[in-house]
Amino acid sequence: LVAGGADVHTTLKGGFTPLIVATALGHVAVMEVLLGAGAGAHQAGCSPLLSLRLPLYIAVLWGNTAAAQVLLRAGADVNMAMGEVGAMFPDVFGHIPPLALGAHSDTLVSNDGTTTPLLSTPLLISVAKGRVAMVVALLAAGADANVPSSDGQTPLYMALRGGHDAVVMVLLGAGADPDDEKPRLGEKLRGTRTGMTPLLWAVHGGQATIVTALLGAGADANKTENNGMTPLALAAHLGDGASVTALTNGGAEVNLTVRDHTPLCMAVQGGHVAVVRALLGAGADPNKTALTGATPLIGAACKGDEAVVTALIRGGAKVDLGVYRDDNLVTPLFMAALKGHDAAVKALLQAGGAGGVGF
Repeated sequence: LVAGGADVHTTLKGGFTPLIVATALGHVAVMEVLLGAGAGAHQAGCSPLLSLRLPLYIAVLWGNTAAAQVLLRAGADVNMAMGEVGAMFPDVFGHIPPLALGAHSDTLVSNDGTTTPLLSTPLLISVAKGRVAMVVALLAAGADANVPSSDGQTPLYMALRGGHDAVVMVLLGAGADPDDEKPRLGEKLRGTRTGMTPLLWAVHGGQATIVTALLGAGADANKTENNGMTPLALAAHLGDGASVTALTNGGAEVNLTVRDHTPLCMAVQGGHVAVVRALLGAGADPNKTALTGATPLIGAACKGDEAVVTALIRGGAKVDLGVYRDDNLVTPLFMAALKGHDAAVKALLQAGGAGGVGF
């Protein structure tokens, strides 16, 4: 047909060009013939759905990496943002499920049922769906790893939120900013930031491997959320020993006070003995007090956590360092005895804890 003079630029029913149809159906060989005959990789159809006017968006939405690569080699713009959606996509292909508008004005429901923010790039769409091969192909073609969607979501944030670890690794390798903050969503808050960094997000999810990768990519180990929480304090609070080790190895300050407590105090409060040991091994001060004046050892003694008490003593905690309450010196031994924690009392006495408790 092409050799006989068929017009490769003609517009079919529904506003689609032959190249768009071939792309949607995954006919790579036909695509190459059409492109070779002059069909433009940028040539837009006139579908009511603006995102389906460009062949590359068809390939990306359908997850056809081979088709996308053909278009990219032919000059398709890898960073072109998808426009606003105006109407339902007519199902002119019969067996191909249509795209539909989401329930909200800022999302698009694709043929596999997943949603994507509008005004996305091909990379953002592929990241949201966790399509590693497509992400690799787009980045290789020059896709910008840091261009956000219209609501401020970066590719890295979307990959983290979706739990697409392999995509996270690929994006970091391509230069994604490891310190970009999570945006606030919604019209009134759009454009403001939460302070939730990729590192904090990974720690919150217990993803120690991702924590290590982010730190390796240059993430700031001490950057805080808007409420002052640091990655290390959060990991200590959650009892995530693997993340604690990764963070301390990556430069996290072990004695930084967060919400009037050190990471060590938070680990003690949670009874996370392995984390207590890890923090002490990384240089945490076992005698640094909380805002109340209480030491980590007093906290452990009050809880009766003999394992944590022992770990703190071995880590250099002063057994007689106390805090004054109503002019009375309250020591770790006093608190353990007051609460009836015999094992903790024994451990403190064996370490030389004073018999006098301030009264």
